[in-house]
Amino acid sequence: MSLLKKNSARLRDEERMRLIWLLTTDKAITSALLGKLTLAEQYDESTLVDDLAEVGALVAHLQPADLADTLEALPSEERHALWNMIEDDRRGKVLLEASENVWDDLIEDMSDRALLDATANAGY
Repeated sequence: MSLLKKNSARLRDEERMRLIWLLTTDKAITSALLGKLTLAEQYDESTLVDDLAEVGALVAHLQPADLADTLEALPSEERHALWNMIEDDRRGKVLLEASENVWDDLIEDMSDRALLDATANAGY
């Protein structure tokens, strides 16, 4: 394996771990993504904005398979928060890479139309 591929795989692993860490250690991030931010969690809005921007950048950079792996590693609430950050046109590809448990958890709250749209955009 070339050095570039090793570094690339290592970088993806680091990005996935950073995303998991952000979502599981700071409840304000998860709450904000789910639209449930409490007054107590709004203590440092600038830090929260920076953290949400970092989550968005990581989500935009990671491939669907990496996002599926990340979703599988998260508890349900954090999984739904991350799912909210994934663009609609990428959701089908992520779902195709995810396990049945993740499918069941994520599609539970999706309308039939949203599910059809996601899978239609999968492009496989």
